[in-house]
Amino acid sequence: MGKTNLLDAIHYLCMAKSHSTPLDRDTVQFDHPFFRLEAQARLDDHDHSICMKVRPGEVKDILIDGKMIDRLSAYIGFLPVIMLSPEDIVLIQGGSAARRQFMDVALCQADRDYLENLQRYNKFLAQRNALLRTSGYRADHTLLLTYSISMADAAKLIYQRRDVLVRELLPDVISYYDLLCGSREVPALQYHSHLEDHDLDTLAAASLEADLQNGRTTKGVHRDDLEILLDHRPVKRFGSQGQIKSLLVALHLAQSEYLKRKTGTHPILLLDDIFDRLDEQRAQNLIALLTTFTTSQIFISDASPARVQRLITQSGNDARVLEIRDGAILSSQQKDDRRRKSNL
Repeated sequence: MGKTNLLDAIHYLCMAKSHSTPLDRDTVQFDHPFFRLEAQARLDDHDHSICMKVRPGEVKDILIDGKMIDRLSAYIGFLPVIMLSPEDIVLIQGGSAARRQFMDVALCQADRDYLENLQRYNKFLAQRNALLRTSGYRADHTLLLTYSISMADAAKLIYQRRDVLVRELLPDVISYYDLLCGSREVPALQYHSHLEDHDLDTLAAASLEADLQNGRTTKGVHRDDLEILLDHRPVKRFGSQGQIKSLLVALHLAQSEYLKRKTGTHPILLLDDIFDRLDEQRAQNLIALLTTFTTSQIFISDASPARVQRLITQSGNDARVLEIRDGAILSSQQKDDRRRKSNL
């Protein structure tokens, strides 16, 4: 009906990219060359207008109060956001790229130095990989060394900030999982990086032969991973559906707390189909937990209006329920008219 599209539009306005796809061309309606998003936002009692004009393959136009933002890094973090959707199951069951992205989402919004160093690292990594891929053993070793040197300082900062992030997230992950599940198990996070024992210069020299053979850079922070455990066992292998969903919620709420501490701004929470695979008790615990996020704006989508209304009533929350049908948000009058027709 369009529930996820609404949440993803909010996410795009905050992060200048879709949560569901990394490709702008996949977010545009078929047979349309562009899309435009507009919103009004209030930060620290000040109202702001935000506009994004997106033409796939071109530089995005981002305007705040009518003024063009010249660099993406100057915008990310203006409206902090955390989104949890069913696709985020890849954080547990997918490859390491999803877990690196999980770390980067929080750090890029809270730390402009991190974002700029991540962009720098990825730029030179792409150039180094292109040289290895196209030239193989004929690649200019001096140029490969130049790329590695250009990446080294950025890699060190990325490693250090990710390491601190994981340490700061863990207490909140444990606390939120306990509130959702009642201390049935204890979560743990273990950050793994090639830079734990060596700097990138050393790694690049030691892995040169492997890089030439494989046609890509085999060592660096682009290979980092975050191991997620429950009672010392990998959730990916041993977690139930309820445990996995509860842990995903705890991880994202911990992200939100981290952003609040680092930026002083309460991030928007976007929770898509949040009650799916949660039993009634965990769903009630989640609503009660979200009640404590009194200064954050929270958007929750669900396919069952009756369930949403029941859980909100039980929690005593003051919430506004919006019904989306065929991509349009129905007004209260439209909903009343539709109910009267269904009763005839």
